[in-house]
Amino acid sequence: MRKSNFGIALAGSIAVAGAASATPVFETGFEPPVYFAGSPIDGIDGWSNGSGVGASHIVSTTQAIDTQSLQFDNSSTFNSFYSVRRALPTGIEDGFAVSVRFYMDGMTEENRLYGLYLTSTATSTLGGNTLGLTIGGDGAVRAGTTWGNTYSNSGLIGFADFGTFKDRWLTITLIWQPDGNAVASISGFDGPNDTISVNLFQENQPLGLNLGTDWFTSTIRAGIGYFDDLEITTGAGPACPPDLNGDGVVDADDFFLFLNLFAAGDLRADFNNDGVIDADDFFLFLNLFAAGC
Repeated sequence: MRKSNFGIALAGSIAVAGAASATPVFETGFEPPVYFAGSPIDGIDGWSNGSGVGASHIVSTTQAIDTQSLQFDNSSTFNSFYSVRRALPTGIEDGFAVSVRFYMDGMTEENRLYGLYLTSTATSTLGGNTLGLTIGGDGAVRAGTTWGNTYSNSGLIGFADFGTFKDRWLTITLIWQPDGNAVASISGFDGPNDTISVNLFQENQPLGLNLGTDWFTSTIRAGIGYFDDLEITTGAGPACPPDLNGDGVVDADDFFLFLNLFAAGDLRADFNNDGVIDADDFFLFLNLFAAGC
C-alpha cells in the first residue's frame, strides 16, 4: 500500500515558493490551426496514442476554455482505459509543474476516472505512471506514484463534496522537484473545500505525460471528460509541506492544525511517509515549521 499524507487541503491554493518566476516551456489549448475539431491528436504537435491506442479521444467544441478542448467520450462503446501521450520537454531537470484544466460532464458515472499522469519514460502509457492524479464520477480523488494508486483505493486521498465538481472547470496540477518531493492536487471545487492535495515522493524524474481515462470497477463506468489549457512550467520551486492550510504562510494556524491532525491520527500528519503517526512525524514537522518555506 502506498504510504503518503492523506486528506483534503483546506480552502486556498497550494503554496509554491517562487511560483511567480515559473517559466512556461510547453502549453496548448488544443486550438486551431494546429488542432482540428472532430479529429484525434495522434501525430499532431508531439502527441501519440497511448493506452488503448487512444480510443475515445477527439478534439471537441462542446466544452472549452476558448473554442476547443480534448474530449474523451466513454459514454457507450469505449468503456475501458485510454490515453494520449507525449514526451516531457528537455531542460526541466531542476523541477517543473504540469497543470491542465479538466471538465467532467454531469452524466459521468461513479466509477469512471479521468486524470493527468507523468510517466517513467517519454513513450510510456498509463502503466508507466510515476506521478499521477485522477478524479472519479463519485468525486473520489486518487493520486500516487504507481498506476494502481490512480485507480484503486491504495491511492485514495479524498472526496470532492457532492455537487461541487461536475459541469465546471477544475485544475489538476502535478509538481516534481529533483530532491524527490512532489505534490499532486486538484482545485476549483464549488465549495468551501476547493482543493484536494497530497505530498508525495518520487525519486526519479518523470519523462513523459499522459492525459487519459480509466475505471475503478467494471460497472457503472460511463462518462465524458474534457481537457484544456495544458501547461508545463519550470522554476516552480519546491512545495511547502508545513503550510498545511495552503494559505502561503507558515504560521500558528499551521502549527495548531498539525496538532489536531496528529491527535486525530489523520495521515496528513504522517510527515515521514512511513505509514505510522508517531514522534518522528512530530519532530520532523517541528523542524520543517522552524525552517519555513
